[in-house]
Amino acid sequence: MLGREATLVASLTDTERGLLTGLLEKLTVDVRRRVAEPGS
Repeated sequence: MLGREATLVASLTDTERGLLTGLLEKLTVDVRRRVAEPGS
């Protein structure tokens, strides 16, 4: 599965990759915040 994702990322343009990376970072921060503050 990781191989397919790596191929997909490699086929993106730099702009698309930048947008995707930013989105993933936002999601990761949001998830960490929820885990750190249970019940909120």
